Amino acid sequence: MTETSTSCDMLLDLLKRLFYATGALDIYHRWRNADTLTVVMLHRVLNPEDPRWAGSYPDYTLSTENLENCLRFLTRHYNIVALAAVQDAQRGGHKLPACALLITFDDGWADTAEHALPLLRKHKLPALVFVAADAIDRAEAFFQERLFSAWRRGRLSIDQIASALQSTGGSPALDPAAFGGERGLRQLITQVEQLAAPARTAVLDQLETCLEDCAQHMVSGEQLRRLVQAGVDVGVHGKTHQPLTQVADLEPELDGARQAVAAHLTNQPAPTTMSFPHGRFDRSVVQRAHAAGFDLLFSSEPVINSTRRGMARRLGRLALDTALLADNQGRFRPERLALGLFRRQHRRLL
Repeated sequence: MTETSTSCDMLLDLLKRLFYATGALDIYHRWRNADTLTVVMLHRVLNPEDPRWAGSYPDYTLSTENLENCLRFLTRHYNIVALAAVQDAQRGGHKLPACALLITFDDGWADTAEHALPLLRKHKLPALVFVAADAIDRAEAFFQERLFSAWRRGRLSIDQIASALQSTGGSPALDPAAFGGERGLRQLITQVEQLAAPARTAVLDQLETCLEDCAQHMVSGEQLRRLVQAGVDVGVHGKTHQPLTQVADLEPELDGARQAVAAHLTNQPAPTTMSFPHGRFDRSVVQRAHAAGFDLLFSSEPVINSTRRGMARRLGRLALDTALLADNQGRFRPERLALGLFRRQHRRLL
């Protein structure tokens, strides 16, 4: 990198900080995003001192410190609403406040109850958590996270995963430049995802002794009830966490998952909201989900939801991840988060 380009980067960074510090970005945001609902999507929240932190997927894991910084930021710039207000607006009831925002968590991680809930309660904020039905009361994480965690902890190598793939008749393809590093690992995880269920199970069975970490990763039924008691709403994230576009029989993943999650809740109706596992869906999935009793569907389409012509039944979400809100040292940068959220495209999804 040349000295000139470094100077330009530093100047640009200074200007971003200045625009945020003077309130110019907030003025722009309140003008541009008045008639919108922003839905933010989080996954894991861990304290770096938690043993699970060392093996967590960095893309989807926020530190407790950065989550608290995010909550302060969101409270400053948005009117944070509960699911009930969004549902009421969608049904033609009261209009949402200007610059409305809904906080959501995906998957059903135990740390949502252990680390995120105390911060939500501290700041008196509502939230919505989407739970994969089969994950409730299960200790181990989803297989993608288990593979990544075992590799980060030095218990699993790229060669071992490739060998397991080959033993099931697969032919693992790796970019030579990526072999041995995180890029190579991600390529192999993608190939495991694409296997038929029996072949995937065979691969994971061969690696099981490397994957075990004796930690509780997924939410328990008791934790789920504690979330509800604290005012957190619960939605469905499928049954098995498989992409719904790859499932032969959607009934267990939709109505079956809805009833399974409801069975863990005390004196609560079955959830009427769901988010698509891995963000994948098509027209048939949407139609079947509505028929199964889901009024609101949440995707991973990175848009701000326009509310000028009323609320749609499918809502896009913006991922809150470390790359969006922190610098290379992991330090919270509000100006980066502001630029990353305030300027997203407005859309009303059908």
